[in-house]
Amino acid sequence: ENDNPTAVIAFCQHEQKIIIMEIVVAPELRGQGIGKKLLREFLESEEIIGFAIQKGEAVIFPTNTASQKAFENAGFQYHHTYEDGSAILYRYERSNNT
Repeated sequence: ENDNPTAVIAFCQHEQKIIIMEIVVAPELRGQGIGKKLLREFLESEEIIGFAIQKGEAVIFPTNTASQKAFENAGFQYHHTYEDGSAILYRYERSNNT
């Protein structure tokens, strides 16, 4: 927007799945659904990385409820909380209908 990024997503590919490492939304734009929209577009667009994403994972801090909600709304599901309570693992698997 106006030559300034509004959001960015950092990821890597590991063992045939995408690992979402970070999503950052400009502070003044948070709470407007931009992270959720970016994540959905990323998962649905083969052109971004050259292939269809079938599986993904994300580790989220337990206190970051906004990220948890954005990932859930994009199709990720809670998998487990780390034993020490420091983080939560979410997983994504493309359904046959998508």
